[in-house]
Amino acid sequence: MDELPVLGRLRDGIAPGLVDTPMPREFLKNLANKDPLWASMLEKSPLQRAATPEEIVGLAVYQARDESSYTTGRSDERRVG
Repeated sequence: MDELPVLGRLRDGIAPGLVDTPMPREFLKNLANKDPLWASMLEKSPLQRAATPEEIVGLAVYQARDESSYTTGRSDERRVG
């Protein structure tokens, strides 16, 4: 994969941890123990809460801009905390 930057292909990722969006809510909605499971996931977060999409979007915008053209081959963790 190291040849990708030479070909003009940058590869970066965002690893935000738990984000409060419809997707995890939809996944949990039919589980019998959804409330304790959600609480357990929040407990594992440094700030004891899920991130919001608004807290993650800045990094995504940065990665899409020309200013990120020298950044490649990394994954940015946006963990609450």
